[in-house]
Amino acid sequence: MSNSFTDYVKAGTPLIAVRSFEEVRVLEALRAECKTEELVCQSWDIVTGGDFDTNDPVELLAQVAKLEIAEDGTSNVDCIFMLDMHTMLSGPEAVRAMKLALEHIKNIPVSLVMIAPEFKLPVELSKDGIQFEFTLPTVAELKDGALSILRANELETGTLEKDDKGVFVAARGLTMPEAINAFGLSLVKYGHLDKKLILHEKLQAVRKSGLMEIYEAEPEDQVGGMKELKAYMHARKIGFTDPKYPKPTGMLMVGPPGAGKSLAAKMIANILDVPLLRLDFSNMKSKYVGDSEARVKQVLQLIDSVSPCVVWMDRFCSSKIV
Repeated sequence: MSNSFTDYVKAGTPLIAVRSFEEVRVLEALRAECKTEELVCQSWDIVTGGDFDTNDPVELLAQVAKLEIAEDGTSNVDCIFMLDMHTMLSGPEAVRAMKLALEHIKNIPVSLVMIAPEFKLPVELSKDGIQFEFTLPTVAELKDGALSILRANELETGTLEKDDKGVFVAARGLTMPEAINAFGLSLVKYGHLDKKLILHEKLQAVRKSGLMEIYEAEPEDQVGGMKELKAYMHARKIGFTDPKYPKPTGMLMVGPPGAGKSLAAKMIANILDVPLLRLDFSNMKSKYVGDSEARVKQVLQLIDSVSPCVVWMDRFCSSKIV
């Protein structure tokens, strides 16, 4: 059973890093969760200072390091959302200020919360908190977002109430801004929500991540030989459409350079009629603590959002079907 955000706040976790591209949606959701649990939240940003009288990050942390406990053993704030702090922790002064603040608030307790798509925390701070995963929009949330667009433009919503065409399932894996952009483009171009266009926009989101590449599939009539492989893939294709049969899982192809492994991966994507993604494991490496693991997790989430697809792990000498 996974812990909720407020579980960590109530436990007094000093530093919570929330990984997400959707700062506005994350803030709204986490603030609402804190309000339900009667937890007091404040926020800070580098431009306005938010609820604090300074926009200087070191001065903010100095103020945090002076927070006091009330007579009843509580603080007047339970968590502080620091919206730009992750970009400030590069110099020794900011790192020291953060260490002093974290050491102090362990006894109050107060949670410092950072929201960002990526975290490259200094090694000195890597053990002082946890990373909290904020999930992408659900199918229901995507549906609500699309229906709000239709209503705002005084368009008919009845045809989408049951999502008979699987439009919102197709949009699963997009952030809410990405989904809204895809819905808007579809409405402008076709006058309705088009599943193929939304799937295309989702593949563009994969490309923008920089973690994987999208390749064109290769028609099987352009691939000589491999009769057994072609026959096998045609027979296994039913696993994606008929629940009575197990879904294809993976395939390991081994051979010298030029044997046709990469070409076979492209052909398989064509036979199965699914997108082909190329994963280069060299993109997973990072010099920052925990960043390589985070990239692997991001890749798995991308694959899950696009599936069914063929993942061509070129430098791993295999092609995996998920």
